[in-house]
Amino acid sequence: MPQSARELLVSPPDARPAWAIFDAVWYFGRYPAARARCRDDIATALNDYLNTGSTQGCSPNLLFDEAFYCQQNPDVTELIQAGQYQSGFDHFCQYGHRALSPHWLFDDLLYARLYEDMAIDNLDQHGFMGRYDHYLRSGQFEGRQAHYIFDAAYYKQQAIAVGADSIELDGSGPYKHYLCRIDAGLPELPPSIYFDPRWYVEKNIGVQSEIAEGLFHSAIEHYLCNLAPEIRDPVPQFSEAYYREANRDIASAIDNGMFRCGYEHFVQFGAFELRRPNAEIDLVYYRDMNPVVRDDLNVGTVRDAFAHLRLVGIPAGLAYAPPDIKVKITEAVAKELFVARARDQLTSFSRKSLCFSSIHPVVSVVMVVFNKFELTMLALASLRNNYAGDIQLILVNNGSSDNTRLIGKYVTGAIIHHLSENIGFLRAANMALSDVLAPVTLYLNND
Repeated sequence: MPQSARELLVSPPDARPAWAIFDAVWYFGRYPAARARCRDDIATALNDYLNTGSTQGCSPNLLFDEAFYCQQNPDVTELIQAGQYQSGFDHFCQYGHRALSPHWLFDDLLYARLYEDMAIDNLDQHGFMGRYDHYLRSGQFEGRQAHYIFDAAYYKQQAIAVGADSIELDGSGPYKHYLCRIDAGLPELPPSIYFDPRWYVEKNIGVQSEIAEGLFHSAIEHYLCNLAPEIRDPVPQFSEAYYREANRDIASAIDNGMFRCGYEHFVQFGAFELRRPNAEIDLVYYRDMNPVVRDDLNVGTVRDAFAHLRLVGIPAGLAYAPPDIKVKITEAVAKELFVARARDQLTSFSRKSLCFSSIHPVVSVVMVVFNKFELTMLALASLRNNYAGDIQLILVNNGSSDNTRLIGKYVTGAIIHHLSENIGFLRAANMALSDVLAPVTLYLNND
């Protein structure tokens, strides 16, 4: 039987999940307006949250982020506005805990995918109210991964190195300890090898000011919750723009909502596939040319080659890309490479023809061609891609014997003259002049 937030928060502590707590001290600290309403009387804080704060977008504790939950689930927001739920937390208490992520640092779907025993039916049988309850009570202590950018063991090591109490860490768990540290305004530590908070703030314009203004409370929250993840990089060795451009399949998956950003895919999958994180780093080369990398990966010292590069490779000066050797290429070889590139793109031309239909052309383009079909198509594609306005295209096929004879299948809206013999460039160009409609005429070669 689903229990509302009101029912759970007033129930005995041992009868509710680890995430169903009301932290009055935290509530007053995070929401000054609530503290003012209650006149500093902490005994009235819960009542204020249940009757007022929850309807104003307040969270009951630092383990649940009301704003994140509603932003990620717009359908829930609609139900709240319709009066079916008091808040996002109320929805999470009743139904959301079985499938939805309550916080930007916990990924319910990832936790389910990584661990077979995290099936909801199995959790029900063992007394857990959802995967988040399991993670808070057991998973974080077991070193389980619940977010691609948070590593409990790594964080614990970093925290102890700066003087954190190991007993306190073991008591609260690395995950909760990390959130409390951020909330307390202490210097932000890396949550894993995959995120550098200091570098992120220094290198991404506007992050520091948005944190100072209270729009975000930390660098990691900014990275995971800002509305423009495509323009910000989490570490110096990864380029979001490069990764999306080099992996068009990933860009499509991001557009379809499967991933928030390219880095999320990279850490979960791309690093294991040895995809390049930026233009300068070749993970295949890094693994194959450095025996220590292969050895460490084989024995499980590190999770993947990218993590090894950041942990070991860069500090040790290991090579991660082939040496920059300048190769002299003759004009003939360059032309062959250009033809090969053009030939590789023919498949895309066959799927979608180039359209040169025009009503009021601003320029007439005359192209006289003799064979070299691939180069012709590459030149026409460049012309079309670089100018979206009306172009009148006039093609004169000067007796070609290759696929130029079929160019009408690849180009639409053009005037095409197929000649039975090669009459020469000048005669063919003059012949095309009678078709010109635009005030400006441009003659182009295909090579």
